[in-house]
Amino acid sequence: MEQIDLAVELRTESGKTVARNLRRNKMVPANLHGINKKEAMSLKLNTKEFLQAVHTEAGEQVIFNLVIAGAKKKTPETAIVKEVQYDKINGFVQHVDFVQISLKEKITVAVPVHLTGHAIGVKDGGVLDQILHELQIEALPTDIPEHIAIDVTSLKIGDSVLVGAVAQDKSFNILNNDDELIVVISHQASVAEGEGAGEESAEGASIEPEVASRGKEKDAEGS
Repeated sequence: MEQIDLAVELRTESGKTVARNLRRNKMVPANLHGINKKEAMSLKLNTKEFLQAVHTEAGEQVIFNLVIAGAKKKTPETAIVKEVQYDKINGFVQHVDFVQISLKEKITVAVPVHLTGHAIGVKDGGVLDQILHELQIEALPTDIPEHIAIDVTSLKIGDSVLVGAVAQDKSFNILNNDDELIVVISHQASVAEGEGAGEESAEGASIEPEVASRGKEKDAEGS
């Protein structure tokens, strides 16, 4: 897991007006939730610098060394991103929640699943359906992988990959149940028939697409 230094500042004021003024000045409010703190520490940070830090191959799977201007403690606080809140209209960052960690203690995090290769079943007319896009793992912060790769090249129509089939790494433990389905290659005809049956049985119903996102889209102006 990559480590990145990030300069932040203590935030002494809160409320919607303060949050709006921060965002106008290319800043974003944040909180640091600590293992040794009773209350979260209120912070503010540069939006561009934060986005540059998380817009790498590792994404939000990075360890931040938060250098806090104005804090009594001069050494950086080691933390990871707990949640990022985005504006649901323009997608701008509204608020960031960090959680303090120890590099010597294991933590539980969600790690993205990346599929590699081109499945034989898809070439034969099947449809690849990825059920799980993340796996819960337990590991030391420095041992957390950026992603877990699963090669689907040999999968034929009707084949699937369960969590229990994922090669275990000594550096981390996968916490999902072994029988959870990660990916399956289905017959294209079966998928089409299933869609038709769903339309007949749920006529007039509105089906919303599933959205997988680490952050939440909500109003965070009062943070």
